[in-house]
Amino acid sequence: MRIAPLEITRFRGFESFTLVPREHVVVVGEPRARRSDIIAALRRVLEPRSVISRPSEWDVSDR
Repeated sequence: MRIAPLEITRFRGFESFTLVPREHVVVVGEPRARRSDIIAALRRVLEPRSVISRPSEWDVSDR
C-alpha cells in the first residue's frame, strides 16, 4: 500500500504535522518521540474498525 502525504492536525501530541514519504518509511526516535501517535493516526484512516470506537480525550492535541 502506498501512502500519500499524511497530514496530522490536532491529534494527540501533534498540533500540525505533515509526512511526505518518498519510498519506504521507518519510524524511529527516542522514547516519547510520538512514534506510536503517527501509527495510531494511520490506523484511524486505514483500518475501518478503528473508527467504530469513540475518540478518546487523549486523541485531541492540547497545544
